[in-house]
Amino acid sequence: MVRLYFDEHLGDLLSPLRASGHDVTFGGDQGRSGKTDAWHFREALDDSRVMVTLDKGDFEYLHKLWTTLRTFRVVADQHAGILTAAGEPGFSHSDWVQHLRDKLRESALEGRLFKWVQSTGRWHEAQWRPEED
Repeated sequence: MVRLYFDEHLGDLLSPLRASGHDVTFGGDQGRSGKTDAWHFREALDDSRVMVTLDKGDFEYLHKLWTTLRTFRVVADQHAGILTAAGEPGFSHSDWVQHLRDKLRESALEGRLFKWVQSTGRWHEAQWRPEED
């Protein structure tokens, strides 16, 4: 199963994903709560965990920054992956659980960012992919 890092706004999804066998660290745990998105991203990086968040704007930026730094060989490793969602009308955390499970089963996530879009019923990959050797 996949090692995950859940942003602090997703505590209601911990039990269902843990029940699916995933190893989940929660950003809302004591000592982690209230930290910046960059801090949480670094924690996920340090522990090789896929970041799961609804803060898509901040994490799209962090994804672009990390992949650019990798292109310039400032950092060596790819991040483990980022899964986010577009907060649209009708979107609920409980509806997202099955889509998360499906994505975690089917895809290589390393170095990639995927966004779930409720209106299309699909995952969309961020197109920011700087050239690499």
